[in-house]
Amino acid sequence: MNNEIKMARKPEWLNLFDKFKDLEYGTIITYEDMNSLLLDGDIKTNKRYVFEKFKKEMLKQEMKYLECIHNQGYRICNPNEHVRLTNKEIKFAERRARQAVNIILNTNMTKLTDREQAVARLAAARVQPIYATLVGEQKALQTEAKQYQLPKVPRM
Repeated sequence: MNNEIKMARKPEWLNLFDKFKDLEYGTIITYEDMNSLLLDGDIKTNKRYVFEKFKKEMLKQEMKYLECIHNQGYRICNPNEHVRLTNKEIKFAERRARQAVNIILNTNMTKLTDREQAVARLAAARVQPIYATLVGEQKALQTEAKQYQLPKVPRM
């Protein structure tokens, strides 16, 4: 009997997906709503991995992106907000790439062997164009977003 129950139980992310996949755009899924579908734990702490899988599958299967609403939960974003959200993610990537460039360019080369110096120079040569590309593409996305007057989302 116990094995039958285990076999019939779905992964927790799938419970979330089945419950929330048909919600309308703009709907807020609260932390309490999500936690009520978990066997134990909390979405914000020890069950974060469950939420991340659910969020990934909502985007891939239902084309619905979940944006965090501070201290409430997540809002299902309208399709016309996806460009804004893409630009936001590119900004994050740009910051991370800038940090990577700073790290490699501020390496004390005198403390490295010849081989390590060669690897560091190669890394710098590869990382700098990535950063430059991100900066350029992020600016292009901003320009295009302004041209088409994408919607402003009210902060909650």
